[in-house]
Amino acid sequence: MCGDGMSVYPTCDEFAEQLGTRCSATFGGESVELELVAAIEGTRSGGYSSYSVELVGSGAPLPQATYTFAHEVLGTHEIFLVPIASDGDVTRYQAVFNVTKESEG
Repeated sequence: MCGDGMSVYPTCDEFAEQLGTRCSATFGGESVELELVAAIEGTRSGGYSSYSVELVGSGAPLPQATYTFAHEVLGTHEIFLVPIASDGDVTRYQAVFNVTKESEG
C-alpha cells in the first residue's frame, strides 16, 4: 500500500492500481508507448510526502525531459522522466513526485 491523499497528480495508490497497463509519453511531437511497472512510496516528513513510479519502454532510450503522460484511467499530466536502466532495447524510466499536504485532499 502506498498511502493516501489527493494531489494534482494521481496518488501512489492510483498508480499502483494501474501496474501492468500502458500509457504514452509525448515530447517534441513524438509519442512512445510505456508500461507502468512500479509505484514506490517514499518518505513523509512534515508537510511533504513523496513517491515514485517506474515505467518501461522499448526502442532507443528517451532523453531525460518533461513529457506529456497520457493514461486511459489516470488522465493526462506533465511529468519529468529520467532513464534509470537499460537492458538491450528495453529502458526503465522513473518519475518522482513530491507533494505538500496543501495539494492533498
